[in-house]
Amino acid sequence: MKIVAADGHVSKGTIVFQNDSVILVDNDTLFLNDIRMLRLRLVNDRAAGWVITSIGGVTALTGIAVIIKLSELPGFWSVIVALGVGFPVLTGGIIITTAGIVTVVAGKKYRSSRWNYSIQNARSNQ
Repeated sequence: MKIVAADGHVSKGTIVFQNDSVILVDNDTLFLNDIRMLRLRLVNDRAAGWVITSIGGVTALTGIAVIIKLSELPGFWSVIVALGVGFPVLTGGIIITTAGIVTVVAGKKYRSSRWNYSIQNARSNQ
């Protein structure tokens, strides 16, 4: 997890709640009231991002293959048809790939606002 404090200090690592107003992020001690932003990169989001990126890559390669194969057909119009059919597929693949990469890299961002939170022992909830 990445945490940005109000003074601009950035901490990355695993969070441990010390009490109801202080958290520990690896070796940093942060007060909850000083936190400006939290950023999470969940395993599920990263996996979904890689799947989206893969689908986009395959789509883009399909667009390239369509352009190449259709442009090999005889006649002047074959190149125009190849670009007319293959270019939108290629463009869509690039857009999907970009969305997948953004999903993998960015994670979810939570900005500072009024937070209602409670600290509970996880073992007492079982």
